Amino acid sequence: VAPSYVLADKPSETPESSPGKALLWLPAESGYSAICYIHSKIQDATENQGLELEISTVLVPEAPLSADVLFLCAHGGRGIGEFHSLSFDTYNAGEEGPERAHIVEPESLVQSAKIVVLFVCYGGKFQAAPFDHKQLSLARTLLEKGVKSVVASHWPLDVKIPPIWLPNFLRVLRQGSNVIQAVTHANRAIYALNKNPGAWAALHLYGDPATIVSPPVE
Repeated sequence: VAPSYVLADKPSETPESSPGKALLWLPAESGYSAICYIHSKIQDATENQGLELEISTVLVPEAPLSADVLFLCAHGGRGIGEFHSLSFDTYNAGEEGPERAHIVEPESLVQSAKIVVLFVCYGGKFQAAPFDHKQLSLARTLLEKGVKSVVASHWPLDVKIPPIWLPNFLRVLRQGSNVIQAVTHANRAIYALNKNPGAWAALHLYGDPATIVSPPVE
């Protein structure tokens, strides 16, 4: 149940160590039910397991985000490889339909990070560049920005996956494992609950598989 990964141009020969700050951005202030559900479940899971995770629920952060591990949660779409935009709707209490649609450029959200995890439908989708011999993707753009490792899904991501996947991933990562070991562990946690490959095999690793954020536990 190991994830696939694509190597970055210059993978780290010696993994680095750091305190391992983790930050989750998801615009729960929008009032959108799927994002609010994920926020509530992840908050409960991390608190119950004693995992330190900073959570930002603002619609759009005032400044780009920095963390060793950065989780981004929003809507994606089939054209995300080419257009690199995340979206979400805002809702007012008592209204049936959305009040306003918001578009966010992921590159502008990220100041610096070792690992970025995209809880975004089609976040790992590749798309052929018109009149060029290369593939466009949000994962590639983030790697070129300096992110060492990116985790993303090729297809729609079920809202029940992030609240289970994130604590398993973060706990193993904080114990000193590298990112591919943490992704594998988290995918196996999903596999134990759902044998459908569309669920447990959704999140893939791109970039450096040896990235770590915490010193190994002796």
